[in-house]
Amino acid sequence: MVSTTKDAGVVFAYGTATGKADYNLSDNIANDQAKIIYYRLRSVDIDGKGQLSQPVSSEEIARRE
Repeated sequence: MVSTTKDAGVVFAYGTATGKADYNLSDNIANDQAKIIYYRLRSVDIDGKGQLSQPVSSEEIARRE
């Protein structure tokens, strides 16, 4: 099994927000040969500090919709 990573895209924040904000991103990674795709979100604060989410599979996302 080969594991590779790719950037799916970039979505910029609405600015400084203290409430809930919803974001969407359409990608073409699903066209790859992989049967299951895992996504992780990276958020970067204005001060440059970042966080990386736990992986979520494309199957789990499909079940949520």
